[in-house]
Amino acid sequence: SKMMNVEFKSTIADSWLKIKPIQIGSIPIAIGTPDVYVVVQDGKNEFMRIEIFAEREESFCFSDVAIWDNWIVIGYGHRLYLVGLNDKKVLSFNLDDYYGHLYIKENFLLVASASRLFAFTSGGIIKWKSEILGIDGVIVHEVKEEIIKGDGEWDPPDGWESFEVSTTDGKKIGSK
Repeated sequence: SKMMNVEFKSTIADSWLKIKPIQIGSIPIAIGTPDVYVVVQDGKNEFMRIEIFAEREESFCFSDVAIWDNWIVIGYGHRLYLVGLNDKKVLSFNLDDYYGHLYIKENFLLVASASRLFAFTSGGIIKWKSEILGIDGVIVHEVKEEIIKGDGEWDPPDGWESFEVSTTDGKKIGSK
């Protein structure tokens, strides 16, 4: 099996410029330098170059990039991008708030924003979106077969409250 590697880069070597970029985000009319590059290597070979142009009004607290199933998963700004490894198809999801964290599970992808959790299927479809679980951060501590346990930040800097939501539909199960 191939060893794929993916990472953010603020600058790239000239060798990457030979690869036609996939451009995502708020692409300016006069193309300038992207806010960040995502580079994918297949072993030691340059495989894919993604250029992200940020939405200016968004917050950029956290960012992540990973390979999951047949997708390159990018959390950046207020968005989650899924870029097909094989077909280079780009799916973009507005998280309505800043991106927080990725939690990669075998049969679904869990994404936390500042206020909610989102579950995605391997087909790149939103399975569910939770109710508001916090206002300045949602963290997952444990994912069991049927329950996701975590904390939501309601009163920064230390006003965290626990939650439990269903892995099936994202609905709250109860609070401690």
